[in-house]
Formats: sequence, structure tokens, C-alpha cells
Amino acid sequence: MGLPFKIIKIQGRSMEPSLKEGQFVLIRKTKKAKLGDILVFRDPEYERRILVKRVQALSKEGYFVVGDNISESRDSRKFGTVYFDRVIGKVIMKF
Repeated sequence: MGLPFKIIKIQGRSMEPSLKEGQFVLIRKTKKAKLGDILVFRDPEYERRILVKRVQALSKEGYFVVGDNISESRDSRKFGTVYFDRVIGKVIMKF
């Protein structure tokens, strides 16, 4: 079953200035998020890669997500909707 929380290390600059490369974040495992939440999910194009982006829009199928650092982000503008089954959780704390 596992714990409802997980710690991950931020890689890349797509979420700067909110989250910086090398910073650690605590995520709560959930499929539910609202506008503005920072979501952690499996990359729709590369199965083994985990991405961290901000929820910009919601639909019945999933989330439209965008990085805070728009010029450094590969996000829903490229790969489309992040379906609910790809979602790992949402960021609840950074340290």
C-alpha cells in the first residue's frame, strides 16, 4: 500500500522561481488537484520521467499543466492533457 507522502528532488529549471533545481519537495499522493496546484506526474511522452508543473486548467479527462518558467518548460502546450492515471500527487511543501 505504501505511505501517502513522498519526497522528490527537483531537476531542471521549468518551475523557477517557485521551485529551484536541486530543491526537495514533499508530495501528497493524490489524483485530485485544483487550479494553481503544483502537480507531479509521469511524463506523457517518456514513461520513466517524472515532471512537476502547475495546473492551469481542468477538464473531465485531466489537467492542462504549464511550468512557471515558460521559456524552459516542456508542458501541456507540447504534450496536451495530463490524464488522471498519470498523476502521482501534488506538492504540499518545499525545503
